[in-house]
Amino acid sequence: MCPQSLVAANNRLNHRSFSSLLACSFTALMLVLSVGQLAAQTVKTIRSFNGTDGSAPVRVLLTQGRDGKLYGTTAIGGTNGSGTIFKQRTVGTASVVLYNFTGPDPVFPQGGLILARDGNYYGTTSSGGSAGIGTLYRINSAGKLTVLYSFTGAGDGAFPNGSPIEAFDGNLYGTTNGSTSQNSTVYRFTPSGTFSTIYTFDSASGYAPAAPLLQATDGTLYATTTSGGASGAGSIVQLTTAGTLVNKHGFDSSIEGAVPLAPLIQASDGNFYGTANSGGAHGGGTVFRLGTDWTFTVLHSFASILNDGSDPAFGLTQGTDGNLYGGTAGGGTDSAGSLFQVSLSGTYVQLYSFPATQKAPLQEPNTPVQYTGGIFYGVTQAGGANGLGSVYTLDMGLGPFIAFVRAQGKVGTKAQILGQGFTEATSVTFNGVPATSFNIVRDTYMTAVVPDGSTTGPVVVKTPTGSLTSNVSFRVSK
Repeated sequence: MCPQSLVAANNRLNHRSFSSLLACSFTALMLVLSVGQLAAQTVKTIRSFNGTDGSAPVRVLLTQGRDGKLYGTTAIGGTNGSGTIFKQRTVGTASVVLYNFTGPDPVFPQGGLILARDGNYYGTTSSGGSAGIGTLYRINSAGKLTVLYSFTGAGDGAFPNGSPIEAFDGNLYGTTNGSTSQNSTVYRFTPSGTFSTIYTFDSASGYAPAAPLLQATDGTLYATTTSGGASGAGSIVQLTTAGTLVNKHGFDSSIEGAVPLAPLIQASDGNFYGTANSGGAHGGGTVFRLGTDWTFTVLHSFASILNDGSDPAFGLTQGTDGNLYGGTAGGGTDSAGSLFQVSLSGTYVQLYSFPATQKAPLQEPNTPVQYTGGIFYGVTQAGGANGLGSVYTLDMGLGPFIAFVRAQGKVGTKAQILGQGFTEATSVTFNGVPATSFNIVRDTYMTAVVPDGSTTGPVVVKTPTGSLTSNVSFRVSK
């Protein structure tokens, strides 16, 4: 039986047949697997949602704020039963409900939040708003929420299931899932408040995207769709920021996988990586690579064998060790979900199996995201002490580093840097060139002016306790 919290969430959030499949099909592949442990790997639950603070954080990637805390959303629960926005400390279990959603305002947020360069957080709700079919909103660190746009279904799309992204041009871009009577779309929202639909999906290119977009280093946008495409199993679509179709790839369900519910990532080798929730050689989904030349390679097919999971619904993240990390909604020793690691060359390791409990026969761990302290943090959609979802940590023994709010900027602009231990920082360099100047705003956030003569490469912040290197290269644009 599916966890009751997710049944309730998906009853409210289900706008296409695949959405209910996401919530319940995981029970169809109840596997008995063993766990391959790595020596440095430790998994802990640091918070269990209790309902009053929210429940069912659906497809959430936690976001690190300027204050060093982690921000996320729950799809239901809270004071009004319509979802919450929360912030979580990385030390201990202390957390705060930043906002309780209530109808007829925005309700039932999915996909979490993004931190933008203006210091605010942006997200979407899959319901609520003036037409009841979703909203785009902004919330500041003090908990003041502003509805930026209410979707109408009249050409602008409906039911946005993922957070927007902030692109290099400063605009927000996102997708809407649509329905049988409303289009699936890609939209743009400018800082001045102008909304426009830049692309409408169709059966040939694929439709019903459930995930955020990815902006590649070349500036184009990549979307994953859960239906349509050449074989009807979903697709990858590449667009310009003007909405022009550049390229597309339709999934072959029996080989490549099907129903890619998660966004792509662009890894350090320049290639794109992602997961398909089902299909593949063994029917349990896949991890794949899409080359810059659009060569498609399956790195791992999930199956009912030892040391494996199934239904990788939540995508991937790249750690500072160069490996990819992800979670599976099913599989593992108790068939309650698992965490895995895969190298860029395709070497797969099962890291952890979540235990099944009476309250949570499925825990459904979402993708862990690496905090700048080195530890990974993630959420489970169910599970925890109350069966309503949890926040967990995955410690792979990796050291601290710095990250960017956006890893791109022109000479003379301010790079926004996240990390810890900045209070007594002594220097900042961009690929070896000293920053024009830098400003320590707080111990977990600083800015540095991109210097003349700098080129794309790592950024290093020197502190009395050592040097902190960026997890990705900062791209110096013209």
